[in-house]
Amino acid sequence: MKLQARVAVHIPGAARLDNGVVGLPSAMGAFVRGLADAVEDLDLVAYDPPKNGAENRDRPDYQFDAPASLRLISLGPKGSMRDLPQRRRRVARIVGNVSHEWDVTIYRLLNRRAGLVARANRCPRTVGYIGGWTRHVLAQIDLPMWRKLVSQPALYVIDRETLAIAKQAGLFLANGEDLIDHFGTLGVPTQLLRTSSTFDADFFQVADRFTNDEICLVVAGRITAPKGVFDAFNAFMLLRDRLDRPVRLVFIGDGDATAQLQAQADSAGVRDAVEFRGWQPAGPKVLQQLRQADALLHLSKAESMPRMVWEAMSQSVPVIATPAGSLPRAFQDGRELVFVPVEDPGGAADAVVRLASDGALRRNMIAAGAEAVKEVSVEAITADLVGRIVRCWPELRVV
Repeated sequence: MKLQARVAVHIPGAARLDNGVVGLPSAMGAFVRGLADAVEDLDLVAYDPPKNGAENRDRPDYQFDAPASLRLISLGPKGSMRDLPQRRRRVARIVGNVSHEWDVTIYRLLNRRAGLVARANRCPRTVGYIGGWTRHVLAQIDLPMWRKLVSQPALYVIDRETLAIAKQAGLFLANGEDLIDHFGTLGVPTQLLRTSSTFDADFFQVADRFTNDEICLVVAGRITAPKGVFDAFNAFMLLRDRLDRPVRLVFIGDGDATAQLQAQADSAGVRDAVEFRGWQPAGPKVLQQLRQADALLHLSKAESMPRMVWEAMSQSVPVIATPAGSLPRAFQDGRELVFVPVEDPGGAADAVVRLASDGALRRNMIAAGAEAVKEVSVEAITADLVGRIVRCWPELRVV
């Protein structure tokens, strides 16, 4: 069954369509792929990938075969502030010429360029769907003042554009309770809709972990200090003398803390037990690596609702996490995961020892996590989204 409508989805980042294959950033890939299967016609509205390399959010590294019903609406190059007037005119022309065909427009947020599309959009039904950091999340992180000041102008623009879209949207969704609270204080009615990159066919079930001769701990996502990566490394160092088996620490992702972590591993003489696998596109490649882990360490200092926690649970991997963002409102300590205090490597090490020694606890956590994650597969989320669209605009129908 599909929504009988032409839906446009505007994503942050870039996209391309070559020889029937869609390429777009991994953070958006599964969502767009799921949406393409759930609607009659889908217009993917995005900028072109940069020709001279790209940051993670612009790498078109999530690829899938495009159905005939998917059409790419290219907005041209992103450009910079210098060519903003030219880009504004170009986007207004492109969107103005095609948006009268759209039955629904979905804005994936955060997206500081979404305002250009919104101001030219002639479609009367709009959905905002936010799943990223806002200034209220950044304020929770103990960063140097200069870094916070440098980031403020861009975050101000993002907040302004996001709030404008939220206030005119017929349906506004967020993937975390903390975001719902935040936008509620701004007078925007907001509904909860989780974010996932895992399809039903990608789920992997095993009954237990910590059963091999070596314990493998994984840190996945942005390798930056606010993500608690140094706490994970320090926990790993503490564990080397506390467990009866060797321990391996694997970092999946990239970020500005990578070089310092590598230097610390070299200095401590543990480089052979610490792996840095670099940036990996979301999807099967990351999931395959998660399956090799005994636990995910997610020790972030501030979050909304991290997608990686769901992905680990979908692969039967126990999670040790800080109670950041919406995590305490989505999960119960000792049931789906184990919570440890922020900036407490010793607490994280204690949690690993606890899991390694308590088979009943970790098996129950694996089972509870697998049950919880069924509700946030890509198919489940997409069906939920389509259902909400139809309830908001009853003139649309699913056949």
